[in-house]
Amino acid sequence: MPSKQSPESTETTEYSFANPTQRFLIGVVLSGVPIVAYLSLSVDMSGGGWTAVGAGKLAIAIFIPLLWGGLAVFWGQRVIRFLSTLLESVNLPF
Repeated sequence: MPSKQSPESTETTEYSFANPTQRFLIGVVLSGVPIVAYLSLSVDMSGGGWTAVGAGKLAIAIFIPLLWGGLAVFWGQRVIRFLSTLLESVNLPF
């Protein structure tokens, strides 16, 4: 006789799969907002384009949010709380 899965077990499986993805995206967004704001302001101030920033700075600007997203997957709420506190303390121009 085939066993039936309850709807609760299906929801739990989907939630546990989505949870690391959500933590990764939250980590990327929370760490990426100040970096994008800084880069966009430096582009506006210099009057040049995004190529004036340089490939090295752009590579670092991409790597840092990915790193924090990975850390958020493994350490979860601790990293997310740290990043949200850091984002609140940054004086963004908008």
